[in-house]
Amino acid sequence: MTKDYVNGGSGIHKDFSQILPDLFTVYQYTNNDVITEEVLPKNFHEPNPANIISSLEGNDAKELTSLSQQYQDGKYNTSPYKLFHDIKAISSILLNKESEKSEKYKEIDFFYKFSTELLLREVGTLVQSTSIKSNDIDNELESQIEDDFNKILTTYTLTNGEIITYISKTEEEDYQSRSSIYNPHHPPPVKQKIQPLFSSVISKSSLDTTPTLVPEPFSVTKVVPTIKDSSSNNLLENTSPSSATIPPPLEGPANILHDFFHPTWYTVAMPNWLTYKALTLRPSPSLPQYADLPIASNEPPTLNLLRSHDIDKGGASSSWGQGHNYQSFAPSKDNKGAVVSDRLKANIWLQHIGFAEIEKLKKSFLRDGDEMDEDTEVEELEVTQPEGSREVENGREEELKLEETTNEEDVEIKDENESEKDSPVLSLTNLLKWDPLEMKSLKFLKTHRQELLQPSKLQRLISSSLLKLNKLRQERYFKSDAGNILPPNDEEKQLYRCVQQLILLAMKLYNVGPNGLGFKVSNKIPTLTSEYNGTLPGMPASRSLAGLGPPLTANHLTRPGRLPSLRSSGTRGRRRLH
Repeated sequence: MTKDYVNGGSGIHKDFSQILPDLFTVYQYTNNDVITEEVLPKNFHEPNPANIISSLEGNDAKELTSLSQQYQDGKYNTSPYKLFHDIKAISSILLNKESEKSEKYKEIDFFYKFSTELLLREVGTLVQSTSIKSNDIDNELESQIEDDFNKILTTYTLTNGEIITYISKTEEEDYQSRSSIYNPHHPPPVKQKIQPLFSSVISKSSLDTTPTLVPEPFSVTKVVPTIKDSSSNNLLENTSPSSATIPPPLEGPANILHDFFHPTWYTVAMPNWLTYKALTLRPSPSLPQYADLPIASNEPPTLNLLRSHDIDKGGASSSWGQGHNYQSFAPSKDNKGAVVSDRLKANIWLQHIGFAEIEKLKKSFLRDGDEMDEDTEVEELEVTQPEGSREVENGREEELKLEETTNEEDVEIKDENESEKDSPVLSLTNLLKWDPLEMKSLKFLKTHRQELLQPSKLQRLISSSLLKLNKLRQERYFKSDAGNILPPNDEEKQLYRCVQQLILLAMKLYNVGPNGLGFKVSNKIPTLTSEYNGTLPGMPASRSLAGLGPPLTANHLTRPGRLPSLRSSGTRGRRRLH
């Protein structure tokens, strides 16, 4: 609305009367009904801004006017407080006619807040522009505008500051008044705990003078803001006070670096979420509705578990993508009991094997490229030879043929010797992937090869293997203790690997995915990668037990494993440490 001052305030409004047209234009578009409503008593003025609403109750003026009429008569040309005075009075009169929480009530309250804050901003800009000229002496008009600005600023509030309170009374056992000897015939005394509860500030306008009524047992209370001295909080002794005593465990830390983490602490393993970023498997639209098809049929067989679900709705795609990625049913688990994600496996493979393979392929590609360059150079030389040199070459053809035959025999002998030397070399990739348990799983799959070709037999084999695996697991849990569970034996591990391979084969052969089963699988599974042992904080040391001596403080030193007041024969006669 006002222009920014440049070069000593050129372009700033010199008096308040030049701001009024722009202000009333905005007020008119905000709420024209409040401006044109004739409800303000004529010649009404209250010098104290805090008593404007209370003085309206005893005013019985018959002549009424509106805010726009007062502006046309020039009542606000030199007094911003007069404009705020009339806006507050008219808004209060109109607000008391409406019911609380109605749309009209909210519109009037919004107009009062918006118009007052806009007036404060414009008058504050005017006061700031006049204070820049330090050499000039303030005249009476400038002093009046600054006084009006301070009066409006100190009395304007957004809400009435009322909250709803409730006193909660609960009963609990008083453990502090118990005797040190347990007596079952006397029940413990009951202590009444009183806790005040309160709500947020209610949505009531600061102009509304009607009392707030709430049902029992609730009550209404005013909120009083606390203004602290900000200068004393900046001192270092207040930020981190020195203390010679040990603070209680329930008391918050007072030092400056209580949230500081050492750099080595960031390497501690933390729980993470397993994410499945593989391709979503969707059943092919060409899959039949029945699994057991005749041998002469060209349709591929399907598993029986897909019969009860709508295959077309699953949205299928038999494309597995590069690397044969698949969406797993659950996170995989290693022998140590920790959940391992596919991303972690891929990173380990890339660090140990992948970079070496990439370097090998790069060297072979560069070597092949050099050989191709040499071949192209030889071909170009042959093409560019003159006709006279061809006769000389024809004379030496027999000598070149003899040299080529001798060179070929030498190369064959060298290749045989090199093949004999390279035969015992082992592949590092296969050596790292070697697992004796995989051989047993492979033998199991070879023995049940015929059952893998039929979907019904494959599903029956998976179900029976899962039942056996569950039985072995139950037997292992039955033999182990509650706090120390026995690890799985080789038989259970082998059966687990076989079931895993069977499920993978079923997924790859018959395009089975989690979406084709008909139930939703969560892709966010919280996993615990590490667990730290600790103890919860105890009762504060400042509390005392009734009948057991003086109150305990943090300075009292007690022997571990004993109550503070118990003294053995070895401690008698010793002086108590304070």
